Amino acid sequence: MLKTTKKRHTVRRRLATPATADRGRRASDFDLTAEERAMLADPSRVTEDDADAIIGRRRERSEKPVPLDTILKRHGYRVEG
Repeated sequence: MLKTTKKRHTVRRRLATPATADRGRRASDFDLTAEERAMLADPSRVTEDDADAIIGRRRERSEKPVPLDTILKRHGYRVEG
């Protein structure tokens, strides 16, 4: 007796082919500030490297710096002065 298999649906991605993956996604698909758009090599496209840089800049802006003394105290080190 032959065993039947259920056909699984796959999701096709626009960036699946190497030709389109190098170009990146359209910049209009993202909510970018003027500063972020100026960082792009091609203002109409966002590559993976561009996205990494943008995410890094956003994290730098949103995270508050923590003083080294606070970190040392938190981990049980003795801080003088």
